[in-house]
Amino acid sequence: MFVDNTMKLLEFVLNNNYFIVDCKFYKQILGFLMGSPASAILANYVEERALNTAPHPPKWWYRYVDDSHVCIAREHLTEFHSHLTSINQHIKFTVEEEQDGSIAFLNTKTTRNPDETFSNL
Repeated sequence: MFVDNTMKLLEFVLNNNYFIVDCKFYKQILGFLMGSPASAILANYVEERALNTAPHPPKWWYRYVDDSHVCIAREHLTEFHSHLTSINQHIKFTVEEEQDGSIAFLNTKTTRNPDETFSNL
């Protein structure tokens, strides 16, 4: 009963998103409006599904809004990216690989040290 009601409420929210641009009303056709508290629900669902069904899960996965920081073996990167994009055809994931052992995430920089440990600045 709870799941059925939750799904009905979610469907209602998804089908009744409106926004204004230049004094004109528009209806959101697919997904949640940016900034909507409901967006986190969809993001959490996609994230859980992706991580729980990944053939080679990442060592870590950090997400802030629509940015994620993932540590995965290089040989599994393409497979994991394909797996992510297969969860929902309307959600696109892009990949940025480390350069010279470092990668930026938000206002931090993660560096892979020679001893295979990591440091953040």
